[in-house]
Amino acid sequence: MKKQSHTSGRFVLLIIMYAGLLAVGALGSTMMAAASTPVPESAGGAQTDTQRAAEPTGLELRWYDPFHPGSVGRIVKAEWGVSPESLSQALGLSDCKGKVCFLSELATGPGWFANFGEQLAGSFPVTVLFANDALYLFEVSFLSGHFDFLEPKLAEAYGQTSFARSSPDRDQEIREWQVGDVNLRLQKRWHMGSQERGSLTLRRISLSPDAPESPKLPFQ
Repeated sequence: MKKQSHTSGRFVLLIIMYAGLLAVGALGSTMMAAASTPVPESAGGAQTDTQRAAEPTGLELRWYDPFHPGSVGRIVKAEWGVSPESLSQALGLSDCKGKVCFLSELATGPGWFANFGEQLAGSFPVTVLFANDALYLFEVSFLSGHFDFLEPKLAEAYGQTSFARSSPDRDQEIREWQVGDVNLRLQKRWHMGSQERGSLTLRRISLSPDAPESPKLPFQ
């Protein structure tokens, strides 16, 4: 009986050791998977320790081709202060020069769009503005119906707005957030020909030029 009990004990010990090895193997696989998760490329400087975690350090862009909507495009992070030349090189563009650069236009062809989720890829065209060869403003346009998609996400991320205005007669909604050195302005409607679109503006205050010298977009 003692011999049988001893043998059973060894068998139980082997089972425990085998289970432990499986657990270690599973943990290692999880760590390897996390380490191999792709991260967006970056066009610009690295984030500094003084930047707040909630403060946007730029805008993530995704290449989208409406003629091949099923394809997943490359993702690049455009950061504040990047020069037109550096951004052009990172995005593979040849016409991003001067103070204004149109990275994409709604439903007109391939381009770099704001990456607000693969499900809405190609829905958020982007224009960027430069001052002193440094990117200081992103202008994201969208069909007005997407306001109800963006507004709660921004409110959840950045909390109470510093400015809010509603005009029921014009079906207009405007929200603003001040997050560190970044101002975010969300507007539900502005008219561009026969289309009604909304806009999301992200502006790095310290890089912005004086108001009289600020270049204007065509719809402003």
